[in-house]
Amino acid sequence: MRVLIADNSKTIRLRLGFLLGSIGDVEIIEAQGGQDALKYLTSDDPPKIALLAWMMQDLSGIEICKEIRKRTFSGDGVNVSPYIIIMTSKSRVEDIAEGLEAGADDYIEKPWNDIELKARLEVAKRSVALQNEFRRRYLELESLVRRYEVAHNVIAATPRSDALVADLVTEPRQTRSTSILSTVDSTLSLDKHLVSAFSKIGCGPAIVAKWGGTHPDPAPHMVWTASILEEAGIWMDFSAEIDPTALGLVHKRIEGQGDQVSSLPDDTLKTMVEIAQNEIRLALRRQKLNAWPIGNPVILTKHRAKLPPIDADYAELIKITLGDANIYIAVTDQESPVVSADVKSLESFDVVVEDLYSPWNETSVILKKGTSIRRFHINKLMDIAEHEDPPIRIKVMKPSPTGIFAAKIALIAGNI
Repeated sequence: MRVLIADNSKTIRLRLGFLLGSIGDVEIIEAQGGQDALKYLTSDDPPKIALLAWMMQDLSGIEICKEIRKRTFSGDGVNVSPYIIIMTSKSRVEDIAEGLEAGADDYIEKPWNDIELKARLEVAKRSVALQNEFRRRYLELESLVRRYEVAHNVIAATPRSDALVADLVTEPRQTRSTSILSTVDSTLSLDKHLVSAFSKIGCGPAIVAKWGGTHPDPAPHMVWTASILEEAGIWMDFSAEIDPTALGLVHKRIEGQGDQVSSLPDDTLKTMVEIAQNEIRLALRRQKLNAWPIGNPVILTKHRAKLPPIDADYAELIKITLGDANIYIAVTDQESPVVSADVKSLESFDVVVEDLYSPWNETSVILKKGTSIRRFHINKLMDIAEHEDPPIRIKVMKPSPTGIFAAKIALIAGNI
């Protein structure tokens, strides 16, 4: 599915692109301003979903909505238009009403919550799927009517056998097979993948070196995230540190001198970590190892002194130099085998490694893969387990000490 992201801020476009990539097979199209967005949305093959900033250079998201709703996007009698989500820092009821009345299907406030935005994107995907299904059924019905009209006219003109009539009204089904060709390059080292990641962000040439694991001074901004490799039984922490001055320089470099900077430096740091971590996951995938991201990046700037020490024996410690800016990366792995646990043995912050389905409805997911378990999850599962025989068992992995610490900070901050 093709999705358009339109925002003046490159950081926001990158973060949204990363988020979209985590929810399925999505082709991302970026637009730096309103006119570019309108060009994509009025093309012969427009994106099915559009995330539009309210305020943009040259043309606002609201103006785009009004223009789009005037148009018809197919020549076959079926009006198919993109599902539009307006992104805005405006939160007044009057502003929301204005956006929806202009033609937006939904809205999300900046700064957004990743969980909420994912949920709204799932709604958009369902809406588009229903619209496409309606269009498909309509065209099938229209085609069927035409075929029967042709068959009726032919039969009326010349006697035909039942077999020929069947040929006229039956269209052979077309089968489609999709093959995915992937090439594996296992020669690239971790530092080269990180250089590739920062290049994608737009930070330009980078110099790579090792560092000893001692936290740099002055006290830097710090962000953490994690992935699990359930087949290998590995928990992988990923953290990045950068001093405030350097972060400001990188932030400006990413946004560009001509952009209207509408994101905060911490958002830039989160974007850097998400993109870099994704590059590492791609490298692992080439080695036939699937890494699954856990939650959202967590800012640990105020808590870095309380973090568990880094074990250099199980860590890749890399310093990335971008001009006058130094970024300190730590990728640490810890053995954490998958265990099949009953409800009573679950602990807060255990991570679910496969979808858990309802015992009463095999299509309903109670806990999704990647969920970090909370006390209310355990209480709910215990209520369910009272009525189930055999007992419910859940496959989980135990987080690292750093993972538990970061999860507690995120819980306090209301980010999870």
